[in-house]
Amino acid sequence: MQKNNIIKHAQSGLSLIEVMIALALGLLLIIGAGQIYLGSKMSYRVNEGLAHIQEAGRFASETLARNIRMAGFQGCMGLDRLKPNILATGISAAAAFHNDGIVTGVNNVASGTKAGSIAVRPGTDMLTVRYASPVAAKLSSDLVSADAALVLTANPAEIKVDDAVFITDCVNADLFRVTGDASGATNPLILRHDDSGNTSSSLSKAYRRDALVMPLESKTYFIGATGDTNQQGQPIYALYERSLKAGVEMSEQLLEGVENMQIQFGRDQNGDGEVDDYVTAAALSSSNFDRIIAVRVALLLSSVEAVLDHADTATYTLLDETIDPADTRQLRRSVTFTTSIRNRELRSASFGS
Repeated sequence: MQKNNIIKHAQSGLSLIEVMIALALGLLLIIGAGQIYLGSKMSYRVNEGLAHIQEAGRFASETLARNIRMAGFQGCMGLDRLKPNILATGISAAAAFHNDGIVTGVNNVASGTKAGSIAVRPGTDMLTVRYASPVAAKLSSDLVSADAALVLTANPAEIKVDDAVFITDCVNADLFRVTGDASGATNPLILRHDDSGNTSSSLSKAYRRDALVMPLESKTYFIGATGDTNQQGQPIYALYERSLKAGVEMSEQLLEGVENMQIQFGRDQNGDGEVDDYVTAAALSSSNFDRIIAVRVALLLSSVEAVLDHADTATYTLLDETIDPADTRQLRRSVTFTTSIRNRELRSASFGS
């Protein structure tokens, strides 16, 4: 009887050296994938920070430039040709609506300065512009007398009680305070202007129905701390707008990630309608702002969060100031723009003589 021969094969496997090589190769692959992920994440964060800065710069420059251009606007003529009869009392912005007050500023704000409840960042500049709103209402009928209430066809600018309001027909102009709403509506169509909020209840004339009715806009721009911090515990700064609402100035945050603002004023010293030099507010007395025909603004913008893999140790030149921000990992860029004051561009050579 033939016996079956059973052939036994030795069980084969991986040696310790082969396992170690496989583990090393796997570790290299994991490290490589991790590096690609971290690099992509860092690149994404940098691009996101840059996109924020670009959008912030665009928004800030468009907002400030639009309002700077409007300084001194009052419907038809500039202040050089038509000075409004100012009746409003208790509203500093209305009292300041003259050639020295429609565009003003503060250079290198001192520590402890506040705009309402918001602390202004020391060493930054402030800018104020004043003008009549381009959104105008019309009278529904001629005024029967100079002290009659104004009856509007509509209220597109949402004029309210205690607002400072212009009425003008390009021959005369009055700036009065709304003392009551005879209609009792949220957006009044009937505006009173008695002497409880004005030096007189009488306007300079009984205006006809073609007159324009526009609220006064007063806007102050400054840099302040938001009171918040980013993920690294660093304070967040923002651009603020302080505006006039119902006779009271209130501050509103416009844009996070604005660390500094510097302002220079383009001065026309000989009345030829061209800028002779750019100076800071410190170089101007309160009676010299009437010769300002342009404003130059420089902003230092930053990503709110840290997006760099190293600290930013650079200094930045904003107009005449060298700014040395904290050495953080935030991405920073500066933006500078110049805007003319449209209502002062076409002055005669005899201006100021």
